[in-house]
Amino acid sequence: MQDPVSEILTLASYLGVTCTPELATAVAEKCSFQNLKQASDAVKDHGHIAKAMKEMGKKPPKFYRKGKII
Repeated sequence: MQDPVSEILTLASYLGVTCTPELATAVAEKCSFQNLKQASDAVKDHGHIAKAMKEMGKKPPKFYRKGKII
């Protein structure tokens, strides 16, 4: 995507959502590949998710990686 800010503004307009250029810039930064990769690396340990779900009495979801259930 060449200009994510303009795409976000276009999407917001289509959805009828108010979005300022500053908000669109913030969203684009948060959704950048680098930021999403860092976020993914930060939550690779899914142990805390499984623990919280067990405490709520629910089964933790199965996670897929490279086509295998882990």
